[in-house]
Amino acid sequence: MVTVELCNKLIPALMAVVVLIGFLTGYYYHRGDSETMFIPLSAGFVVLFVMYYFIDKRSETIAASPS
Repeated sequence: MVTVELCNKLIPALMAVVVLIGFLTGYYYHRGDSETMFIPLSAGFVVLFVMYYFIDKRSETIAASPS
């Protein structure tokens, strides 16, 4: 089950992964390896979608909890 505490731990961790993937993508871009650049770029989009899922689940869990 997805809890607010789990989301609060996973969202910053996934953001750190996205930043690292961004650096890796930039490294391949500046090296001139345009074809290899799309591998970490695609992985970054997947991680961003997973992060969005947990952001959405956190907001749904907070909205559904009794005040």
